[in-house]
Amino acid sequence: MSSRGKKMLQASLKRKFTNDHSQKRKIRARMTAQEEAKFYIREGKDKDGFDVKFISKEKGYGVFATQDYTRGDFLLEYVGEVISAEEANQRETNKYSHSSHRSYLYYLKHNREDIW
Repeated sequence: MSSRGKKMLQASLKRKFTNDHSQKRKIRARMTAQEEAKFYIREGKDKDGFDVKFISKEKGYGVFATQDYTRGDFLLEYVGEVISAEEANQRETNKYSHSSHRSYLYYLKHNREDIW
């Protein structure tokens, strides 16, 4: 490909990326957090702005934000197991009490009410 052809291709790709990015920003600006959540879940896609990194052998992997978010923004869909507080307490007491393995439990709230 000629030098001129490469420059034209690069310019075209840059315009496409800029237009796609601007379009996504416009769409997100019109969506509520709930609509945005439904969009990403329905499409089976992750939102931009996150990296998965290995932390340590004991902790495994973690998800890290690579940009700032505002309170109330949709971030990610949780796809792990959802258990009751009673089940969580039972697992902590029975399953992990005599083991070097530890678990991390997250207590979720929606509209200031616990989600079990």
